[in-house]
Amino acid sequence: MLKNNRYIIIVVLCVVIPLLESLSPGTLWGLNFESPLVMANLGNIILFIKIVSVAAAAYLLFYQQRAIADAFNRTAFKVAFFSTFYILAALQLAVLFMGLVSFLISPANDFFHYEKTIADQTFYVHNDDAGALGGELHVYLKCPLALNRYELEPIGSVEWLKNFELTVVDNNVVLRSSDTHDGAEQVQKLPIGGALCAK
Repeated sequence: MLKNNRYIIIVVLCVVIPLLESLSPGTLWGLNFESPLVMANLGNIILFIKIVSVAAAAYLLFYQQRAIADAFNRTAFKVAFFSTFYILAALQLAVLFMGLVSFLISPANDFFHYEKTIADQTFYVHNDDAGALGGELHVYLKCPLALNRYELEPIGSVEWLKNFELTVVDNNVVLRSSDTHDGAEQVQKLPIGGALCAK
């Protein structure tokens, strides 16, 4: 049915591994190493690696078509292989290039990720800024795991604030910002509630 062919192995790996990573719920299959900011920066690097990987597969599919086709004993398998991997490569490149455009026009990752340690608790805020449409700040308790990994325990979400400060008062996360049109201070509070890190 199929003879050994290094080009087929390379094409499959260069298409399937980036696809599986893209479909996973987090960067590198939810590795959660160091901090969300580190993972976001790593995600940008991986985006470029995935583009190169899928582009290399597409190059081999096109320029080594005869060598790949000769590995198949049946026409149906050959057609199925080329159809599947041309489509997967094309779709991935389209999505990855949209991600690249988003990366190039978006603010730096520091804008979206905020961390502050108070006493023995570390709080993480994800800035879900939707521009003129408004946005939210999603607040989490950042819990340490083995091997310098972390887990996020959700506390809640509040209305978006610009250039906020985070404090903890009476078991509440308090976000304050005076960076408003009229200079009036905006305050948002969230009870920490049952958000706890496992010992």
